[in-house]
Amino acid sequence: MEEFANGHALLIGVGRTRHTVWSLPVTVADARALEAVLIDPARCGYPADQVQFLHDEAATRSGIETALGTLATRVGGDPEATVVVYYSGHGWLSGDRYYLIPHDIDAAHPADTALPATAFTDLLRRITAERLLVILDCCHAAGQASAKADELPAGFAKAAVPKDVMEGLKTGRGRAVFSSSQGSEQSWIRRDGTLSIYTYHLLEVLSGQVPIGDELVKLSHIMSHVSKSVMQTALAEHGQPQTPVFDMAAENFPVARFSGGKAPAHVGITAPEIHAHFVLDGDKPDSGQDDAGRQIYEIVLSIANAPADARLVTYDLTSAEFESEEMQVVKVRNRPTFMYQLPSYGDFDIPVTISLAGKQKLALAATLSDALARYYERHSSTPAIVKALNRIKNN
Repeated sequence: MEEFANGHALLIGVGRTRHTVWSLPVTVADARALEAVLIDPARCGYPADQVQFLHDEAATRSGIETALGTLATRVGGDPEATVVVYYSGHGWLSGDRYYLIPHDIDAAHPADTALPATAFTDLLRRITAERLLVILDCCHAAGQASAKADELPAGFAKAAVPKDVMEGLKTGRGRAVFSSSQGSEQSWIRRDGTLSIYTYHLLEVLSGQVPIGDELVKLSHIMSHVSKSVMQTALAEHGQPQTPVFDMAAENFPVARFSGGKAPAHVGITAPEIHAHFVLDGDKPDSGQDDAGRQIYEIVLSIANAPADARLVTYDLTSAEFESEEMQVVKVRNRPTFMYQLPSYGDFDIPVTISLAGKQKLALAATLSDALARYYERHSSTPAIVKALNRIKNN
């Protein structure tokens, strides 16, 4: 297999911290899994001696700073270098200052022992490579050793990477910054506890599990898959939003080989999708209303193109008034179609998440407003119905 010879990476999974209540073992698993994919010659093809992995006792503030300096020196003589800097660990906010939390954080002196985002940014600016991807999987939830993990030093709070930090990190030529969540959201860990949701879906792209139609994995391929999949899985497994953030001052540069440089075969698989069928008052038996007076009285949500072995695991409409409704399972053309019937109250921005299981686990998410938009597209030749639906939507 051909190497991605100019690929360099520094992977940081903080893991154990000196104040053990803040330890996050899953961050080591995240970074170790990423290392394995990057240096696998059948996948990303990075030279093993150009990938450094810091974790646990090695992921101190000074250890991180030294490793960033070493990385800057190593790529300084490589004008074709592509660099990935990955951090999985806590991110804390104090006032207007953001910090990455290393192994040797001192609970009594957090501001003096954490790694300020400003210092992290300054170190990254010494890396002269014109293709630099910084990935920050911070603000973890659902994986701490105990509830005490939420007890932070006075004046500190868990936080996703702030917008101004993202702006600072992307300053310079050829910089891209990816963050696992935004605002007050948390970066969730998979229900099975193996990896963070964000890193799991990042690995799907880099390990060749997502067909991209290219011999190189580019920034856009990662953004497209991760943005959709992380949101779906966080909703399906935790009932909470998680919105990845992408910021860049760069072209759409490649970050790895795709499956060792081998382009995927196009097998024509149609991905499952949530669809909706709208039943109107005027379509009910004995209804005397004309088109202009029609109202939606029932919505049926279904999954098209579901695998033949799929079965319903969970579903969720994040609106309390619909909690008592039942999901129906039927067969359409010998494939399972999962149908949800509910009366419409005029609110079409209700998030919907459905999880399936079979040979391959699936989590699908949509909103009724998205389904309504698709309905418009399919029925654009029926102006009276479209007019009525538009009126309902805008009420």
